[in-house]
Amino acid sequence: MINREVTTRIDELILDDGYIAYDKLTNDLKEELTALAIRALGSDALEVLTECNDPDENICDLIHHLLNCNNDSAWRLADTLRDNAVDYCAKSLANHFEERMKDLEIDRMIAGGLKPIICHRTGETRWIK
Repeated sequence: MINREVTTRIDELILDDGYIAYDKLTNDLKEELTALAIRALGSDALEVLTECNDPDENICDLIHHLLNCNNDSAWRLADTLRDNAVDYCAKSLANHFEERMKDLEIDRMIAGGLKPIICHRTGETRWIK
């Protein structure tokens, strides 16, 4: 679900826009990352619709739209698919966002001339000049 395009966009959000956590993103940015993650799935993208928290809701709203075929049912279907997709991808994207935050912080510290020292007893990392 995570590819270079998703990672690059997350890096931009952190470095250029100053976001510090996935939960702090606006809804439109979460939706953008979800779309990129779904695209990264390629032929496995169907799992977003079938393995989400409520796939029955996707089917019910699709049936409702096919029977009624009006703008309201179309908007309802679109909202349902979007919400379920964002919810399905949220945990993976939040984890990757956190990993990128840590990696970019390490890169900044190294670029700033600091060196990591790892305690052999506790495994904790200290940074020294």
